[in-house]
Amino acid sequence: MRIHRSDIKSLIDLENELKTELSNALLFAGEAVLMTFSDFLKLPTDATFVKAASAMRKDLWGKCARIKEDVLKVGIDHTS
Repeated sequence: MRIHRSDIKSLIDLENELKTELSNALLFAGEAVLMTFSDFLKLPTDATFVKAASAMRKDLWGKCARIKEDVLKVGIDHTS
């Protein structure tokens, strides 16, 4: 975030920015985007983020985005 938004210096700044974006979305976003984005703000987990991102992609491009919730889990499996 610091590279693209140097004005966001703390988690509180980020939370305020996301709340502002939700308010702005009321003008343009569909109901599914608003609901899933709101869910993400209430409980910011990988799962709620992926659901919100999927809803946004569908709203923007009209296609259902089948993204699995574990898409953000990146790392090396050391057990193999």
